[in-house]
Amino acid sequence: MDGQPVVGWNRDPEGPDQYRYWNGTEWTGHATASDRGDHRTIMFGGSYGGWHHAWYRKILRNTVVFHAMAWFDCSVPLTRGHLRRFMQPREQRTLDQIWALRDAQ
Repeated sequence: MDGQPVVGWNRDPEGPDQYRYWNGTEWTGHATASDRGDHRTIMFGGSYGGWHHAWYRKILRNTVVFHAMAWFDCSVPLTRGHLRRFMQPREQRTLDQIWALRDAQ
């Protein structure tokens, strides 16, 4: 385990504004961050998960299941807006780690 990067976003040695996501076994995502005054931008790409999982696409092809999940996400108290986190890959949900790495510099 020694010598392996920390799970999460890490600096990419190829450039000062580039970052890679390590999931514990492989590099899965990459991002480029830019900071221009009061405008901060992250360009993200190369992730797995979410809509990329074949089983997930098959389940949501069923329109009844899709609409039931959408109704839960929009209308049911305590779940309102929280189900969408299952649709985004972990790389997208943790993009704030990049700003923490940049600010710690």
